[in-house]
Amino acid sequence: MSIATLSWQAHRVSVDTLGFLPPFLGSRRKRWLFISEDTPLGRAQLFPFWRHRADLAARYGIDIRELPLSRFQAGKNPYAGPVEAVCFQARAGLPPGEVAALAERIRTIFPTARLGYFDASPSTSLPYAGALNPLVAAYVKKQVLKEKRLYRETLLGDAYHGDHYARRLRAAEPMNRWPVPDDFWSKLWLGPHYAFSPELQPRFQGGFPNGDRDIDVQARFNTEGSAWYAAMRQEALDKVGELAGRYRVRADGKLPPASYRAELLRTRICFSPFGQGEITPRDFEAMAAGCLLLKPDLSHLECYPEVFLPYETYVPLAWDLADFEEKVAYYLAHEAEREAIAKRACDLLRGYFGQNRFLNDVEPLLIRLGLAGEAAPARAEAPVAMPVMAAAPMVLDRAVSSVESAAPVEPGPLAMPKPRILLSAYHCAPGTDPGARIGWEWYRRISAQCPVTLVTHRRNRPALEAAGAPLPDSSVIYIDTDWVPDWVRRLVEGLFKHEGGDALSPLEWQLYDSAALGVLRRRRMAGAVWDLAHQFTPAAPLSCTRLHRLGLPVALGPWNGAVPVPEAFPEIALQDPRPVRSAAPLGGWFDWALGTTRHASLILAANPSTLAGLPAACRERCRLLLEDGVDQDRFRAGPWPEPPSATQALRVLFVGPLVPDQGIPMLLAAIARVGARSPVELVVVGEGDQAEALRAEAEALEISACVRFKGALDEDGVAAELARAHVFCLPAVRETQGSALLWAMAAARPVIALDCGIAADIVDAEVGLLIPATGQRSVVERLTWALIDIMNAPEVWRLRGKAGRVRVESRHGWDARIEAVMAWYRQIL
Repeated sequence: MSIATLSWQAHRVSVDTLGFLPPFLGSRRKRWLFISEDTPLGRAQLFPFWRHRADLAARYGIDIRELPLSRFQAGKNPYAGPVEAVCFQARAGLPPGEVAALAERIRTIFPTARLGYFDASPSTSLPYAGALNPLVAAYVKKQVLKEKRLYRETLLGDAYHGDHYARRLRAAEPMNRWPVPDDFWSKLWLGPHYAFSPELQPRFQGGFPNGDRDIDVQARFNTEGSAWYAAMRQEALDKVGELAGRYRVRADGKLPPASYRAELLRTRICFSPFGQGEITPRDFEAMAAGCLLLKPDLSHLECYPEVFLPYETYVPLAWDLADFEEKVAYYLAHEAEREAIAKRACDLLRGYFGQNRFLNDVEPLLIRLGLAGEAAPARAEAPVAMPVMAAAPMVLDRAVSSVESAAPVEPGPLAMPKPRILLSAYHCAPGTDPGARIGWEWYRRISAQCPVTLVTHRRNRPALEAAGAPLPDSSVIYIDTDWVPDWVRRLVEGLFKHEGGDALSPLEWQLYDSAALGVLRRRRMAGAVWDLAHQFTPAAPLSCTRLHRLGLPVALGPWNGAVPVPEAFPEIALQDPRPVRSAAPLGGWFDWALGTTRHASLILAANPSTLAGLPAACRERCRLLLEDGVDQDRFRAGPWPEPPSATQALRVLFVGPLVPDQGIPMLLAAIARVGARSPVELVVVGEGDQAEALRAEAEALEISACVRFKGALDEDGVAAELARAHVFCLPAVRETQGSALLWAMAAARPVIALDCGIAADIVDAEVGLLIPATGQRSVVERLTWALIDIMNAPEVWRLRGKAGRVRVESRHGWDARIEAVMAWYRQIL
């Protein structure tokens, strides 16, 4: 059980049992009151806000309090007074007049607050739309119908899907029709559903549940309820009964919760018919347990995150279950397909919750309620009359279209629609590979801002899907070039290898780019729409693209090529196997032939050297931007270790590939000199062709006892090593990314680097030391002096580390990177 769940349970005891209702904190906070109804869906709607209460307080100054509806109705209300927003729930099935009367009472007690109604009824119906429309600023549902005209139909029963079953199965139900005013649609928002509940959300924090599955089909559900509900569920149970004798089925009786969850972990297919609403807790219990979900087709509705993707995260069934037996047989016979779909569903939700997307996604609702946004006043004078953004009508970036295309009813400027981005990233996967990791960061962070279609190589698919791709509001297209014979690949890669270090030849790239263009053209002919294309990785100008032939504006980069080895290091230049100079003319020829830079609307360059190497005709469309950013939550500013002394070793850290241009032998020589007079430790993180030679060099210098080669580490491992280090040292003569320098600065560690490459644009005397790149001998001497200076003036170096953290927060965080790129996208469009 997670800490958040335990804390929630303690909160429930405090509020429900003990009746402890703490007051709001001070007048400077924005006060947000939830009047809650204790139902499974009601708890799921409230829990994510309560879970992120500290984040909401830090980011928006919001103070959240909860008041049970039963206490409010009994007159036990300790929160009467100025409140910015009140969101309330009501028991499902109440007549519209009673819910409107409740809203009127709340409005009377809190006259300056904006009201929001969190509809805790399971179905897609909107029975309270007409009654609450003049009273609330927001109406939150866990699911909505895609076609809004369906809300104006007269139904048998109380739900859209209930009407279908009542008519088909001849169940006796009353006729219902609820009026939905034309100006209601701007108030309708998609909000949390059952997956956000305190019971279910923690189950998506671990990995995919592997293990033996000895149950073929699990279908434990009740058949009691209203006429249409009982008939629908009995039909489903009868279908399950037809499988008996051929498959191992569990469908009889009710189990305790723990036994039920344990049974799902042993189950291959979970059949989940509709409930009172189409989406049920059982759907997410199956996904969390790694079962394949079979469920009646959900293509008629929307929810967020968009987890119900046909044949991607669940298998849809006909509403009359005519294909139920066929699909059970198929997926039991095709285990790999069954597991792949189950894994995508689990990973999608695990990725959403793991990235804490909810806090950003909920901001439009906060603006609507007057709790966020510069235009929102501290105290709303009236609950509905304040101007709001009419162009962003749904929380979680999911737009509800109106029944008819009409002008916005409410005043206020129209926001520019979010651009639909086509992102081409050949290298894109979380992990230790720098190029692929950076591609992954750009994809996941841009997709958090706007809809994204990612185009990438098929080799990235396992790692991407393990990380939850496709991420919410995005899709992924995989391109295959593995049909190229290995001997051809090795031949061309031996001739050309660009300075980014990727094993990607011009031949490989051009095959990939050509294949991607063909696929994307077919997608456009089939109706796909994009506003802008961005070719991101690989990050070298040799990788010229044809994306402009789609007729879209194109952004390129950040590119980071054309960084030479300084002339003072001829020995290192001779050791470097990458023939940069011979590849540069080929890149220029490809660019001329394909017209890549001529047709680009924006070209991002990671450093001035790259910018200087681009054609002069495109300079006015170029911008400088580092390709990597810093995850400031992962690389935190921890306390500096105990200062180095005669008894406390100076701890030095290096992170990077073990290749000649990283200058590691110069660092080893400096460590040997320092170690002769004071205790010192060097940790080397990374892998490469020079690893064995470097170990031999350490033995020859008699410093093996104080040098540790850790191999490749992920970002968490690097963060842990930074926490133990006094200083980060990168003596590279040609550094093109600077990621490790930024990580060290984010961790409040001073940095030492050579005055060349990307380091010259990142490091200065405020955050560390830049050593002139004047040759190996002088670098070793200056490195030695710098390390000794840390021992003599530790406070100066500690303050340099703190200054580095401040600089990262203002210039180098991912938020700053993406904000700049989104601004450039808007300029282009």
